[in-house]
Amino acid sequence: MSPARIEISEVFESLKLIFKGIDLRVVCFKEDYQFKNVLIVLRLSYQDPTSIKRHHKNLFKRFGPIETNNLKVISESYSIDHFFNLTRQLCDQKIGIAGREILLGKSIRVFEMKEYIQDYVRNLKEIDKYAGSCIEFTEGNRSPVFDNEDIRRQVGILGYRDVYSAINGILETNFSSTSAFDFLICIPIYAKIENIAYKGKTVTAKGHCHENLGDLSLRLLVSKGDPHKGEMVEKNISGKIIFGRTSHNFRLWRATINPGDLLPEYLIELKLLHPKIGELCGYKTRLKEMMGEAERSPLFSILKQFCFEEDLKKSLLEPQKLKRSQNIFERSISWLLTLLGFSVIWLEEYEKLREPSTKVEYSSIDILAFHMERGVLALVNCTIGVPKDNELDRILEAKRIIQERYGENMKLKMVPVIFSAAKRIDTIKNRSVKMDVRVFDGNEIEAIFEEMKHGDESIFFDSLSNPLFRNLWVRSKDVSEKL
Repeated sequence: MSPARIEISEVFESLKLIFKGIDLRVVCFKEDYQFKNVLIVLRLSYQDPTSIKRHHKNLFKRFGPIETNNLKVISESYSIDHFFNLTRQLCDQKIGIAGREILLGKSIRVFEMKEYIQDYVRNLKEIDKYAGSCIEFTEGNRSPVFDNEDIRRQVGILGYRDVYSAINGILETNFSSTSAFDFLICIPIYAKIENIAYKGKTVTAKGHCHENLGDLSLRLLVSKGDPHKGEMVEKNISGKIIFGRTSHNFRLWRATINPGDLLPEYLIELKLLHPKIGELCGYKTRLKEMMGEAERSPLFSILKQFCFEEDLKKSLLEPQKLKRSQNIFERSISWLLTLLGFSVIWLEEYEKLREPSTKVEYSSIDILAFHMERGVLALVNCTIGVPKDNELDRILEAKRIIQERYGENMKLKMVPVIFSAAKRIDTIKNRSVKMDVRVFDGNEIEAIFEEMKHGDESIFFDSLSNPLFRNLWVRSKDVSEKL
């Protein structure tokens, strides 16, 4: 999230009015009558020391005390006023906690640490429920105590598999054999974007933030792709935040931005900004996910009043079960192309491509589909079964003849396309790729239909322009499953 790493000193100075307490938990090892640090986990919190201590008590009640002959987990809570004193102790290579002095073996200079603000945690169980992001700073190396066989046996008597499982419950961490530190400090950012909506060309964002976190602003980025992957940001607009009621240290905020006309496939990214430390948290989504069906695909929404969605899907995916199956399949494909933004002519009995003077038939095309904005003319044939090899040859012949007759006057991309209701037609599809013919099977027709419902035509058009378009459908399927 953060464009650059930020120092703890800068973060603390900007957010110090938010924090009330310090949550300190320490794993220490007794050796030669001295306690030495194994792992320190330090959190800053909006809660007061009493509330933090109550949480510690509940954790020890749940997991039980972690204490053996040599290993012990200790917790303590302090007022935020103790933070500078604590950082001095860390710098001096020892800290006092619960009446014990813990030796660190090195100096930890907290205010010189730098890290990025992230909207996830790497080493903790979870981010604070009131925080939209946090900063995790780590220092040092994994202690050799975790590999000590005697310590392993001791925690085994307590019922734990290893030292990691023994301490992670009390510490609320994900510490493991791959962790490479012995000091962790987490600073939560108490600001969240919880909801965004798009209606009437206006983006509205809502969320919560700490009552002492003022001077926030919102920025909206609009792009056709991910701006972090080289896509050009088309719009960059700032929005003013209006604050609402406050409850239990947190207040509502709301912002409204009018970016104008946007396409459903556009990527919307909101950033909640602080004047000194920059981006606090973000929210990214496709515009189509924010739109209602009537906005995403108004024509489809109206069509369903006449032809139910399940009837249209059946005519696209199982036309063989219907009377006049070929005719119905062609009509349904023409409707689907219309819903994707094409100007469509279903040729029906005029499907034959003939020589004007002799009426000799060369080929045939079921549907002509033209997309003005993208400059694409699709020559479409439809078949219920598996396309035959000669169908590839015939549609290429149709493309050749049309190009010969009108090519010099037509500044557009002409794409031969075959839609098949059959599934698993890999053999013919492999040949079609080499011949530069697009063949869509039943599974892909279903994917096109689902994308159309969400107002997104981009993947279909990518598949028309890319000879290896099947890879795009794999990615589309993966994204759909995650959503």
